[in-house]
Amino acid sequence: MGNNNNFDLNVSMSLSEGVSDEEASRKEETENSTFTGILYFVYGNIRRHTNPLKPVLTDENKKARVQFCLSKLEEDSLPHDPTFKSMQNVIHIDEKWFNMTRKNEKYYLLPNEEDPYRICKSKNFVTKVMFLAAIARPRFDVEGKEIFSGKIGLFSFFTKLPAKRSSVNRATGTMETKVMTSVKRETVRSVLINNVVPAILEKWPREDANSIINIQQDNAKTHIDPNDKEFCEAVQQSCLNIKIRCQPTNSPDLNVLDLDFFRAIDSLKYQEAPRTT
Repeated sequence: MGNNNNFDLNVSMSLSEGVSDEEASRKEETENSTFTGILYFVYGNIRRHTNPLKPVLTDENKKARVQFCLSKLEEDSLPHDPTFKSMQNVIHIDEKWFNMTRKNEKYYLLPNEEDPYRICKSKNFVTKVMFLAAIARPRFDVEGKEIFSGKIGLFSFFTKLPAKRSSVNRATGTMETKVMTSVKRETVRSVLINNVVPAILEKWPREDANSIINIQQDNAKTHIDPNDKEFCEAVQQSCLNIKIRCQPTNSPDLNVLDLDFFRAIDSLKYQEAPRTT
C-alpha cells in the first residue's frame, strides 16, 4: 500500500510539473512573439493602421458626390486645366455631442500623486452637451499674416429654468443653466438666427460682405430647409446674402467639421477634467 501511495504521488507531481512546463513554454513564446512584433514595428516591417467605418454608398449617393465635387470646380478651367474654387465663401456647420467624461480614463501621475476620484450617478448616462460649430476657410495677406481666422463660433445648446426646490446652493426660483437632452429643428433654427447669423455679420471680412455666403450642412432631420421662411427673413434683416446648401447624403467626409475639427476638439477636451457643464 505504501509503494502504491508513493507511485500515485510521483505521478501527480510529474503531471503538475508537465502542465507548469507547458504554461511556461507558452508564456515564453507569447513574450517572444510580442517582442518580435515590437521590433518589426520599430524597424518599419509592419505599420500601424486605424481603420474607420465608412458609410454605405448607393449608386445615387456616388453620383451625387461626383456632381457635388464637380460643382466646386471653376467653369473657366474646364476641361483642360480643372481648378478648384477658393471656397472662401463657404461656412461649414454641424452639431456634435461631447461627453463630460468617459467610463475609463488613462492618467500619468507622479509616484506620490493621488489617483483622481471621479464620480457619476450612472455610468450608462454620462452628462453630455451638444455644440453647433460654424467654421470657414481662414484668410491670409500677401505676407502670410492671418486676416481672418475662419472661426465663426461654437454655440452650446442650453436652457435657463427656475429651480423647483431649494438647496444649500440656491433658493427656489433661482435660474439654473440646464443642458438640453434633445435638440429639435426649432432649436437649431433659433441658434442659427440668434447666434450664427449675428456672428457672421460681426466677423465676416468687410470686403466680401456683399458676396454670397454659403452655409453647408448635412441632411440631418434637425437641420432647417434651405428655404426656411424664418431664417430667410432674419438673413434679409441682417443685409447679408446667406444661402444654405446641403451636402450629399452619407458624405460626412465632405464637411471639415466631421472630417477633422470635432476630433481635434475631442482631443483637447480629454486633456482637461471638466466637472460641470
